[in-house]
Amino acid sequence: MALGEWLSVTNARELAQAQVSKEQNELEHSSESEEHEVALI
Repeated sequence: MALGEWLSVTNARELAQAQVSKEQNELEHSSESEEHEVALI
């Protein structure tokens, strides 16, 4: 059971980090459209 929980947490962390990296890249290369996206949220 502990292994399953560890894998779940690890996968969630990796997914979150990948999303953060993607957003940082988008901010660097197309900041105007990202600002618009944030405004919509």
